[in-house]
Amino acid sequence: MFKELCKTMKDILGGKVEKVVVSERLVDSSSCIVAGLCPSSKKKIMEINMENRIMVELRRAQVNQNSASMTDLVFLLFETAMLMSGFSLDEPNMLPRRIHRILELGLSMDAGDGASGDGGEEMPELEEVK
Repeated sequence: MFKELCKTMKDILGGKVEKVVVSERLVDSSSCIVAGLCPSSKKKIMEINMENRIMVELRRAQVNQNSASMTDLVFLLFETAMLMSGFSLDEPNMLPRRIHRILELGLSMDAGDGASGDGGEEMPELEEVK
């Protein structure tokens, strides 16, 4: 059931991880990163929580595994797990780009809808709360 998702995630992440496996220890988190078995290896193992709602939906959505959004989702999970596990990111500038693309997807924004994404629109003044 989750073996196919593990394979898909490994294929997307490529050399960033040694493997992706189903975790037997995670309870709340969607995923975590652990150091590889060989101390000299820089490769990490990504563990996924098959009980987590995000992973359940990701498994269900993997029918379109070659989509850019699937790639962004997998990398967001990986990068979030890296940060939560105390590791630094190889390409930290990619994280905000991925977040913005997923936000656009969640807001049903088309990439060509004319929005610059740079916040160029003027924001209304905030009201002071008393």
